[in-house]
Amino acid sequence: MSEQQQAHPTTTESELIAVRRDKLAKIRELGIDPYGARFDVTTTPAGLKADFQEDKQVAVAGRLLAIRDMGKSQFFVIGDVRGKIQGFLHRGTKPPGSSGSSWPAGTGSASGEPRS
Repeated sequence: MSEQQQAHPTTTESELIAVRRDKLAKIRELGIDPYGARFDVTTTPAGLKADFQEDKQVAVAGRLLAIRDMGKSQFFVIGDVRGKIQGFLHRGTKPPGSSGSSWPAGTGSASGEPRS
């Protein structure tokens, strides 16, 4: 094991931070925002679950924890550090004002009972 440790020299925390800052600068030089665009949310997954209302329009951000593909229906779980909620999309339904026949891209309405 000592041979492996000698093969990989130890790196200090300040050296790691310097490498990350260099990579960040290169990404910005390419004209890419490394942190993405701003997204304004109206509630959290836990807040939506606690104050659930049928057909309520919301903007929620979090990690996509699970996706279940059931053909024309999709179930998903989105969560953050405060909690999680299950959502449902069906290919036959479209959000108000939508003219396309594809899946809603990040918009939709809550329906049914909230599940954890």
